[in-house]
Amino acid sequence: MNNVWPLPRIVFQDLASVQETRPTALITEATAWGRVDSMLKLPVVVQAEPTRQDREFVEELARSLPSASEVIYVVGDGLLCDVGRFVSFASRKPLVIVPTALATDEPFVATSTLTSGDRTAELPTGAANEVIIDFDVIRAASPALRAAAIVDVLSIFTGLMDWTYAQDMGHEDGAKLLPWVAGVAAQIAGHALKIAPALGTGDSDALRDLVILLCLTVQIDNQLGHRRLSQGSEHIFANALLLNDTVVDVSHAERVAAGILLATALHGKDVSGLRGAMEAAGVRVGQVKPNDVRETFLELPEYARSTKAPYTLLNDLQNNSAQLIEALTRSTLLD
Repeated sequence: MNNVWPLPRIVFQDLASVQETRPTALITEATAWGRVDSMLKLPVVVQAEPTRQDREFVEELARSLPSASEVIYVVGDGLLCDVGRFVSFASRKPLVIVPTALATDEPFVATSTLTSGDRTAELPTGAANEVIIDFDVIRAASPALRAAAIVDVLSIFTGLMDWTYAQDMGHEDGAKLLPWVAGVAAQIAGHALKIAPALGTGDSDALRDLVILLCLTVQIDNQLGHRRLSQGSEHIFANALLLNDTVVDVSHAERVAAGILLATALHGKDVSGLRGAMEAAGVRVGQVKPNDVRETFLELPEYARSTKAPYTLLNDLQNNSAQLIEALTRSTLLD
């Protein structure tokens, strides 16, 4: 590890008080921008509303950025942040992210996840320069998205299970799990469990806590130089779902939530506590169609090996194995 990426500067601010004078390239989508355009006044010179994050597309977007643009704003979350970070990195222009919900950890990370064919890859781009959070905007978001990023904290539980398994099997790959790291991480995820019901009601203190928990999780990953702590087989499953043409209108959180239940069941643990917490926070846990869950999960071992994902229990299983079928049943996703 040669670099330890920092977090973005995080500003808690009323969007109506933002005074941006730099010519702006805006990356957003209609629903997100429609929620804030009356408050956030930007001198926009070009606006893009990407729905793809394949590398060829984002490289072309970066090349076509008007030279007059002095700053890039992302308004929204998810793939918009991935696209914005890459365009910022490629153009060497500063990036400001304005999330309209706490739907993922994407506003805070230092990589862009892009697709190429049937593969996904994380490219180190550096984090945004600034993230502006208006809690009035966050509270007004759809309950299914408002605090859905809790899944990116709760995935610490399954990430630790996978990391421990990899170490026990002699597949550290240079990533040794230190007991104190596991202890700190478990406390972070444990607090997410405690505040889940308050997140579901849009409680201001709980939402601020969620921002802190997300930043702590991302910064530990940054310090470690990898994401074994917070991303395991649950994120492998979520990425595999992206390649299924029948999976539509399913958010990042909904894909990861299903992955958390599957990974928990695969490790022989009870899923009820995690499912209850995610549902209490507003996450639509059963949004992935049962048939898509079944087809993707039962073929996940080969996908994990083919993408050279970090070593997990999946590496020692075969597609359609009895252990996968049992975990699928115990996950409660087919109920």
